[in-house]
Amino acid sequence: CFVASLFFLFEFIQLSSFDALNHFIANYFQLNASQVSLLGSAFLWGNVIFLLPAGLLLDKFGSRRTILYSLAVSILGVVIFAIAKSFALAFLARFMTGIGNAFCFVSLVVLVSRWFPSNKQAFAMGILVNMAFVGGMFAHTPLVMLLHAYGWQNIMWANAVLGALIWVLIYQFVKNYPESLSEKYAHSSHESLGFFESLKYIVTSQNVSAGLYTSCLNLPIMVLCALWGMQYLQVVQGMTVYQASNAVSMIFLGSMLGCPLAGFISDKIQKRKPVMWVGAWCALFLSIPLVLSDYHLSFSAMMFIFFSLGVVTSAQVISYPLIAESNASQYSGRACSIASFIIMGGGMLAQMLFGYLLSLNPSPQQAVSVEQFKLAMYLFPVSIIIALIAMAVMKETNCHHQLES
Repeated sequence: CFVASLFFLFEFIQLSSFDALNHFIANYFQLNASQVSLLGSAFLWGNVIFLLPAGLLLDKFGSRRTILYSLAVSILGVVIFAIAKSFALAFLARFMTGIGNAFCFVSLVVLVSRWFPSNKQAFAMGILVNMAFVGGMFAHTPLVMLLHAYGWQNIMWANAVLGALIWVLIYQFVKNYPESLSEKYAHSSHESLGFFESLKYIVTSQNVSAGLYTSCLNLPIMVLCALWGMQYLQVVQGMTVYQASNAVSMIFLGSMLGCPLAGFISDKIQKRKPVMWVGAWCALFLSIPLVLSDYHLSFSAMMFIFFSLGVVTSAQVISYPLIAESNASQYSGRACSIASFIIMGGGMLAQMLFGYLLSLNPSPQQAVSVEQFKLAMYLFPVSIIIALIAMAVMKETNCHHQLES
């Protein structure tokens, strides 16, 4: 599972790197701001469109084969991006890397559900998810330094080489399930229904509410870390570029601590929902200072708030073992893909809504004002309230599989 999580690291680098790349890409392809945004969104379009097929393919062909093919598509996308001479080809390349991202996390959830007992899955997921945050942190300041030193196309080639090395490691070491369970899962895959036939088993209130909860608690990463965090801190809190960059990175650091911690506590108490409740309520409390228009926060205070947000929103990681425990094993991939579709689709909508709120009542200078940011930041407490409502619908699994067929 650890080797498979390197796929997650690789894809999170692709997701997070465009923030550092966009200046270089805009100059190379002579793009305006809206074209840069469109090119950046190609990754998420490839991700969301292929999330539902990802679950079906995982259940039918297994994690190992699916990971190898999807990672190969992603690496090819990186290579095409490095040699692209036109906007259209660059868009296709980013779309292809997004396809790989559709498979990486769902396949990791399926592997964990098959290699770890239920009472260890949340902690295992917390540890493995940290690989993504390592990739996210690398895709900021270290990547910017490399881009300035070697140029973006050379870095893309190095990026493709990294992907190829990960492909070889996965080919060598990753297996679908332990040998002792091979007969059980082979039998399950043959009996598995088609995707549309299985919808009645996987589109459940449990899976949908878990996906909605995770999507809402994931917004600090999807909105602040990926798009608007630095600008918010510079405009509203008066920080320098380097202060803002350091503060935003605190969300990643907090998540690296919070994910294994949340998983460990959940497995220890043999409950899923208590940790998820605590995470959502703490996140709601921490979001309040971000929307108070007359509340200026110091650099240290923002570092603390962003770090704490990373820790408490990490409770979202528990929803994945909860989903695996709530579905029959032959449908685990499809169930996770339904939840992931909600998670990533919600992130896309949140990015669009945040930008729309920033565009309301534009200032005469066309720069985003403090008041516009304060309005847009209401997205976070509102989304956390939605997560709390979703929690009320969810059923506790007590760290045991509820369905087996």
